[in-house]
Amino acid sequence: MISGDTTTIANVVTTAPTRKIINVLFGALIFRLSIPVVQNLLSKRQLMNASFDKLRLINTYGAFGVVSEEREELIISSAENVNGPWKEYEFKVKVGDVYRRPRWISPYHYRMDWQMWIAACSGSIQRSPWIYNFLCKLLQRDEKVLGLLANDPWAGVESSNGDEYGHEQVQDAGANEEKVDPKQTDYLPMHKTGQPRYIRIDRYK
Repeated sequence: MISGDTTTIANVVTTAPTRKIINVLFGALIFRLSIPVVQNLLSKRQLMNASFDKLRLINTYGAFGVVSEEREELIISSAENVNGPWKEYEFKVKVGDVYRRPRWISPYHYRMDWQMWIAACSGSIQRSPWIYNFLCKLLQRDEKVLGLLANDPWAGVESSNGDEYGHEQVQDAGANEEKVDPKQTDYLPMHKTGQPRYIRIDRYK
């Protein structure tokens, strides 16, 4: 025995063929409007970001009209000493380690990796000023920024406070000279051993 609203069942039966007709008509419209778009794609002089109907229902879109034959990559590394060793930062999907297999990224969009690629295509990093703030955050080991990367090359490295200068500062206090602990001053740069102090960007093809 089937119970329920017979009116609702009748509406479903009536809607099904109507929806099919609408889908077929819509598909035919898209097919018709797509003909000049396909012709444009096959043309030797393609139009980028162009529309071919008054309502602009179907159009061509292209973020890059020309793709370069060579790809440059920006590789970021840091070190405690300017003479090294340098530790490389790995991104989640951006090209870096040549021995790592390509990553499957769909349907996600890794904006940090994408921004690094755009910066590499833009020439000098001065045209991407956000990178300077990014590098400072890496030196500070900002957890949120490091979370955008695949690894923290300094993770697991034991660090300890160290005085960059090996001397004591003497402050003139009139008749009595008072020795000031450098660790209590706010203008002597401090450095933790086992932590990044220098950072650089190398460009590779």
